[in-house]
Amino acid sequence: MMQRLFPTCLGILVFVAPTTFAADDLGLHAPPGFRVTLYADQELANDIYAMTLDADGRVVVTSEGWIKRLLDTKGTGRADKAEVIAPTRTGGMGLCFDGGDLYFCGDGWFSRYHAGKTKGTLEPIPEKLLPLNFSEHGGHAMRKGPDGYWYVLGGNNSGIDQRHVTRPNSPVKKPTAGALLRLPPDCKTCEVIADGFRNPYDFDFNADGEIFTYDSDVEADFFLPWYQPTRLFHIGYGGNHGWQVTGQGPGWGRPDYYLDTVDILYPIGRGSPTGVTCYRHDQFPERYRGGLFACDWTFGRVYFCPLTPTGATYKTKPEVFLEAVGSNGFDPTDIVVAPDGSLFISMGGRKTRGAVYHVEYVGDGKAPLQRRPAPKTDLDKVLQAPQPLDAWSRAKWEPLARKLGAKPFLEAITDEKRTEADRVRAVEVLTELFDGLPRPTVESIRKAYPSLVHARVAWSLGRKLDPACAALLPPMADKGDKRLRVKALEALADHAADPDREFVRGMGAVIWILADDDKRVRQAEARLASLLLDYKWTNLRLTSDFSVHPEPFSWALAKQLRHPVGENLAADVHTAVELLRIVGTARDRQDAIRLLVRSLGDFNLKNPSAEVYGPYSLQRSLKGYEKEVDDARRLIHGWFPSGDEHLDMEAARFLAIVEDDDDSTPAKVAAMWTPKSSATLDMHYLIVYSRLRGKRDGKSADQVADAILSLDRKLEGQAQRNKQNWNARLVEILPELIKKDPRLTDALLQHKDFVRAAHVALTECFDEAHRRDAARLFLSAVKKDDDFAWSGPLIDLLSLLPAAEARPVFREQWPNLGLRDALLLRLADKPEEVDRERFLSGLESSQRQVVLACLSALAELPRDEEPRLIAPLVRLLRQLTLEPKEREVRKQASALLNRQSGQSFKLTEQGDDPVALKRVYQPVFAWFDEKYPKWTAAAQGDADEDPAVWTKLLQTVPWDKGDARRGEALFRVRACATCHTGGTRLGPDLTAVTSRFSRADLFDAIIYPSRDVAPPYRVTRIETHAGQVYFGIVAFFSADGVILQTGAATTVRVATPEIASQSPTTRSLMPNGLLKGLKPEDLADLFSYLQTLKASK
Repeated sequence: MMQRLFPTCLGILVFVAPTTFAADDLGLHAPPGFRVTLYADQELANDIYAMTLDADGRVVVTSEGWIKRLLDTKGTGRADKAEVIAPTRTGGMGLCFDGGDLYFCGDGWFSRYHAGKTKGTLEPIPEKLLPLNFSEHGGHAMRKGPDGYWYVLGGNNSGIDQRHVTRPNSPVKKPTAGALLRLPPDCKTCEVIADGFRNPYDFDFNADGEIFTYDSDVEADFFLPWYQPTRLFHIGYGGNHGWQVTGQGPGWGRPDYYLDTVDILYPIGRGSPTGVTCYRHDQFPERYRGGLFACDWTFGRVYFCPLTPTGATYKTKPEVFLEAVGSNGFDPTDIVVAPDGSLFISMGGRKTRGAVYHVEYVGDGKAPLQRRPAPKTDLDKVLQAPQPLDAWSRAKWEPLARKLGAKPFLEAITDEKRTEADRVRAVEVLTELFDGLPRPTVESIRKAYPSLVHARVAWSLGRKLDPACAALLPPMADKGDKRLRVKALEALADHAADPDREFVRGMGAVIWILADDDKRVRQAEARLASLLLDYKWTNLRLTSDFSVHPEPFSWALAKQLRHPVGENLAADVHTAVELLRIVGTARDRQDAIRLLVRSLGDFNLKNPSAEVYGPYSLQRSLKGYEKEVDDARRLIHGWFPSGDEHLDMEAARFLAIVEDDDDSTPAKVAAMWTPKSSATLDMHYLIVYSRLRGKRDGKSADQVADAILSLDRKLEGQAQRNKQNWNARLVEILPELIKKDPRLTDALLQHKDFVRAAHVALTECFDEAHRRDAARLFLSAVKKDDDFAWSGPLIDLLSLLPAAEARPVFREQWPNLGLRDALLLRLADKPEEVDRERFLSGLESSQRQVVLACLSALAELPRDEEPRLIAPLVRLLRQLTLEPKEREVRKQASALLNRQSGQSFKLTEQGDDPVALKRVYQPVFAWFDEKYPKWTAAAQGDADEDPAVWTKLLQTVPWDKGDARRGEALFRVRACATCHTGGTRLGPDLTAVTSRFSRADLFDAIIYPSRDVAPPYRVTRIETHAGQVYFGIVAFFSADGVILQTGAATTVRVATPEIASQSPTTRSLMPNGLLKGLKPEDLADLFSYLQTLKASK
């Protein structure tokens, strides 16, 4: 078998997998010239959470219960062995090697597994370094940065707060939501260098030393005014990135156009961000080098994001690099660059199939791949090392660098024959390994040197400052290059609190002369000014006249940043109002309003009167600031609306916050609703309108009604999904709108567009009389239109009408499986004989309240002892023995069974486990099986198997002669291990199963898998509009689709627009016939093996 050999820039040869798969063979689409192969399947590592490469470049993955190394022992390009190298209870959301040590986020900690005594092994108990919650929004990725410090990323449920700030110069003192941490090599202290993230899983450094991440959205808020899409960030040092709340539910992210919020690099859209890596190798074509790869779990995509410098940041336009085709499951969780420059991509998460794919460039047949020349010297090997921050790369270049010493790297910085990239790396190596840069080197860097080299030198001084270099930093902040300015300002800020530094004396002058149109420069300036010692701040403040200050907003923001939000109210409010008075551009007015809102205490996100009003109200009272607020209102009234979208949004938001009572404002706001305005903007101005206290004019009710009822039409064709919060938020503001203008209810009812399915929810806000009027309108509509979209709220609304009017249309909807629970709840109110069969089928519902309603309804109907009507009750009791907490349901079910059957079973529950419960109810089951043998299968749900045959066979099994080794082989051959062990666990854990169940019960469960199915393991049925039917366990449900686990090793992705119906079943995913063909001796072997599955002590 031929194998390709590629030289890397480290001068080694790496085997690359032979061409055995095309990307499309795996259900993946890749660009021309790329080959995708399967490196490891679910048999080796299932449901992978995170992945890294060790110092030898070998793949290491983690999931619940284990950390594994995947090995290609045969050199075929595919892993054939998995070895567990460390235990973990939860699995990890982040992994990173440093030499032989493994850093890990999981089990509630950022921790370190120390290298074991034997090469390649780890000590089993990790050293706990820093508490970080384990959850999908908890502690995630970590990397060793170019300064040798550890950087750790946490989501907004990781528990990051002031406890994690233990270094005096931490760029962020009071972190909000998710954050990026930095720890020194010994990990004894910690600081926060950026916050305001929702839930980014991963991050990476590019060759310029900048950090990038991919943050998540709240998909349910899609199209709402505060929705923020999944977004790429060029992380701002010390910056807040907008997200303000913890938890996985709805939230609030500040718009990135706010002056105190870091700009979004690129808004990608809906998705679930996971792995991120910067490609710093040369096996891929030139256009990929230096760019980012970012994974989206929901849509099964890997994006490539080229990075182009612009000002102090970058611009990018992501493109899909790799994605799933058809219904193939591809759920990427992590991505790493291999030593040969290829990519490894892991998949898994939420119990989905695990795998590792290998992506390499094999050429497009048009031109040969241009690779970098092999390094000639040891110094070149260090400076040009690919992926220099990865463990496998560090294992090569670090020993060489230490051997060479600092001198060659000092010379490289000033060697104009070297590339900019080489000189930048020289700065980083000196910073990490040799305590930074000495003054002569810093002084020798001439103005003509590349700006990026200057910027990295400034960065280095911030990280490890030689006291002799202190005076050299302030002049760097006065350079014209924006990247250099930002790095110099950040370095100054890192040492602003050091009273013994010489450069402190010059910082005030530096800030004063700075005026820049680059937002990152302004934010860095403000942060530095906010950290000045009091005497320097006093000097700066005394010379800060708005009329002459080149950047008053940086100064005003710095003024607020010097203390907690809202603490210095009077002075800050005055400053903001004065700025609003003197400025004239749209951006300046917008910034002034933002400063004013901050100074008044900022948004009330914790305890709003309704969730929708969080970003439209304040945390504290305006008492004492009425004059300043009135001044601000009058200034805004003078130019609102301005015609600038963002300014008008923020001006209107402020008027909503202060509940403006000017009678002209409602009409101005109403004018923002036009046929061409977006639904998102309309919703924003509806929220604002609901907070205004000014008088409504004669046409206002019709305008508001038209705006509300136009929302769904404006959203048509824009990917609305049933997991969105539109109606919930609209229903929150409608009562306020009606309260301020009672004519609105009649205006809605009389509107030509009112009777639409999307508007049913609005009727919840009407009084009873108007709700009945609405019900008659909708009843008329559903009678005329067979395709009218029904819903639970529509059933509730129609239930207000007399039963004779509503129930006939309810019964017509019975074939709609998705409506049955809602229909049953209404039909059960004053039940009728015609619905008996429906109530019996309702006993199969997964909703407790529906089952109880059906039992009550059946109890009110005349007694009927037909066995076909009793069988569902027996089946229900069988299922309820698996749910110990449902005592009340069992009580009602058994009482009804006694009444229907004429029996008088006395059932006293004394235990609360399934085995004890089944023993209590066994007399019922035995009576029914004996009296109605023809209906036994119906009562057990297993008509496909002949109980008599199996009973006879099991009686012949030599149970005491089983061989556990042969049994284990059967356990695997029959695919039992696939579903009941490891991270997959589609079925329950079988540890100590023979202790929990009798032998007869255990084999009953195997032979009749759908007889007694616990709720977590019940299958969902999905039918598409094309007629395709899928059965499986829902691994993930999003607004855009469902990932269905259809088997232990298979997943199907079904897009929401394709779903015709979705309903729960009482089926098990475990197939019938698993024991088919086995002899009595085989069954004994299998049982012997199951007996060995003991619980660990």
